[in-house]
Amino acid sequence: MIAPLYDASGKPMQFGYDGAMVASRHNEWKPVSSPLISEDEVLPIHKRQTLIGHLHDLYRNDPLTQSIIQCLITNVGYPKVRSRTSDEGFNDIKNQAFKKWFSNCELTGMNMREIISMIIKSLCLEGEIFFMLTNDGMLQAIEPIRIQSKTKDKAENEIDGIRFNKNGKPTSYRICQLDSSGKVDILNGRHVAARNIIHIANRTRINSLRGIPML
Repeated sequence: MIAPLYDASGKPMQFGYDGAMVASRHNEWKPVSSPLISEDEVLPIHKRQTLIGHLHDLYRNDPLTQSIIQCLITNVGYPKVRSRTSDEGFNDIKNQAFKKWFSNCELTGMNMREIISMIIKSLCLEGEIFFMLTNDGMLQAIEPIRIQSKTKDKAENEIDGIRFNKNGKPTSYRICQLDSSGKVDILNGRHVAARNIIHIANRTRINSLRGIPML
């Protein structure tokens, strides 16, 4: 019989499959029998909001965090559309149209450079950002905190404000309204078809529905 090995606290060390036992540092580990449900269990909405709140506090008060995000924004730069055809007249019209749209393509007045900066910042601090496509060809930026489900009476195929089909593909997003004080009103929201939503997210797993902050 092999004598057991002990750690610094005098407890027997675990090896092999014994390491799968639930210990204090393993409390957040979940068996992935249902990827979508497990995702909701590992990072539920209250933990997500706490994590995002801590990161935003760091961004406001920590120069190092600010520098990291600004470095990412600088390295990404500002993309340009390069597309040419044999019709120079069409090229000129197209380039002017893109230039006009890029200068004011979001409902609040942001240009494309500002939108890209906002995307990088949101991926770092919140792990995702949403844009809704409007009927007049504009983008409307949606803060991730506004994509939420009701605390009660939500559909079985809905997690964190996203409804999905049997294959895990999003079919709609529930956008909550803001109350008179500017806070998110979870009880007052509407579902928008997925075809009208652009969801940019930092996903760590294939079946993830929501993004995970990069920081």
